[in-house]
Amino acid sequence: MGTSFTSFKGFGFWSRDEHMAVWMANLVEKMDKFESLNSAQLEFRADLIRQASMQANGTLQDCLYHLSKSETLLGWAVARGQEALQSYLVAGEFLDGQWLNDLMHQKGSVAEGPQYSLVQFPSHAYISYGRKWLDLIEGKFSPLPPHPSGLFHGTGEIEIDVTQSGRGKIT
Repeated sequence: MGTSFTSFKGFGFWSRDEHMAVWMANLVEKMDKFESLNSAQLEFRADLIRQASMQANGTLQDCLYHLSKSETLLGWAVARGQEALQSYLVAGEFLDGQWLNDLMHQKGSVAEGPQYSLVQFPSHAYISYGRKWLDLIEGKFSPLPPHPSGLFHGTGEIEIDVTQSGRGKIT
């Protein structure tokens, strides 16, 4: 699976499409717990579904432009993001493959998502994406400082953090 860029208000980060798509499906699941959504919430939800179901390599869109339109929608999205992150945290060290399948194939939701084997997946990368997403939309995102050696940070993930000036750092 490819990588795509998540950005908001001049800041952002690269991540694997799988982590981004699962996050979007998780947000949709949290949104669907409400009996009614306003038009802005429905539009944001529809875009999340469309993007999460693409299974594209490197072309997922983050849909965060919706959040710059309304502080109310932004606050609502932060609350749903906190709920989504909590679902990763309570799972512990591993996410269950069946839970991921159920999440990606919700009725009326992300029906075309990828199939996960019925094994457990390390949760750290999904948690990392969720925390960065929340930090980004809450205005708390801070790109990592450069590694003293000028080489990669040893996270095992491919990430490029971009500063306000648009210059990127591979970490």
